Amino acid sequence: MQLDTRLEKANLTFKAMKAIEVMATVDEQGQLSLDLPLSVDKHSRIGVIILRTRISNTYSTVESQDLCS
Repeated sequence: MQLDTRLEKANLTFKAMKAIEVMATVDEQGQLSLDLPLSVDKHSRIGVIILRTRISNTYSTVESQDLCS
């Protein structure tokens, strides 16, 4: 069965995704606070990809060791 046919049977629709870059701050509870409001439909669900800045080479070494243990 072809993919298109399976998607039709499952009644799935896919929408094109658009990337929006905005800076944010992480608070004490781990919640994101965006520097600017988003221009998207209100009360809609979005996907988020986090790109974290490395502070130093030492930090990334410690983080790598934590992931391996």
